[in-house]
Amino acid sequence: IVNNACAMAQQGIAAPQDIDQTVTLALGYPQGPFALGDALGARTILRILERLHARYQEPRYRPSAWLSRRAALGLPLGTVASAR
Repeated sequence: IVNNACAMAQQGIAAPQDIDQTVTLALGYPQGPFALGDALGARTILRILERLHARYQEPRYRPSAWLSRRAALGLPLGTVASAR
């Protein structure tokens, strides 16, 4: 769910805060995917997805570019950098 949310944010479908709020309100999750991803850490999520993708070769496990970039830069998943 974290990877799917990252892909949605990358495509501009919705902002991370909106995705988190929608998931918590509509699906009843205790926290949104970005909050969960930040709690676990982007690098941890990335490593898990890379291993799952290498093992099963399924597209659903391919890490999104949003997740990969943020993990590489050490940025939180749930915030959008302001354009200056």
